[in-house]
Amino acid sequence: MNTKNTQLTPTTTTSETPPASTHAAEATVIIQALLDMAQGIPNYSFAADENANRRLAAAATVPQAAIDMVTALVQAKPLLTGTALGPDELRDRVTFVSAYGPIPDQAEAFADGLRHTLRVVRAQVGDATLTAYEVAKRQARRADGADLRPHVADLKRLLGQRFGHKRTKLQPAPTPTPSSPSAPTSSQPNVSHGASASGATEVASQATKQQ
Repeated sequence: MNTKNTQLTPTTTTSETPPASTHAAEATVIIQALLDMAQGIPNYSFAADENANRRLAAAATVPQAAIDMVTALVQAKPLLTGTALGPDELRDRVTFVSAYGPIPDQAEAFADGLRHTLRVVRAQVGDATLTAYEVAKRQARRADGADLRPHVADLKRLLGQRFGHKRTKLQPAPTPTPSSPSAPTSSQPNVSHGASASGATEVASQATKQQ
């Protein structure tokens, strides 16, 4: 029996089918809730063109103190607003801005948090992908890893130079080696010797004076 061309069939293990993800359905519910909220806001609209907000800027930045003063005045003198808004309409618009004003900031905070959450999860997926790539490269070098080599080549092409190299942790800076002294020095004996010599000189000088 010729066994040279016989290939071993890898043993496969059956596993339970993972439960279906509910992320898509949950995200759809949230998106629909956001759309429903938009429909529930009176006069909800988008800018007609890129200059729409610029044209509204002057009137939309009238100081709140002035708005409050006029709102109180038109209750007694409705004609002050001309034909623009009546007293009740003006008061309703002021209340609308006060009530709905905090919502955009809260919505932006929600959007920022969601973007960060998506980035964290995406980074976890990317890290797992790069780790698997490194393991696959090592296994592909083995004799029994020939089936991984085409996949490693495809991953190398997809990841390119930016992700193609193994990530290494930063190594701590080397500790500088203290320099060894060139020669042992001792200043104290020299000071003592100098002091002794000076004392001897003084004794000799005193002896000469006495003579």
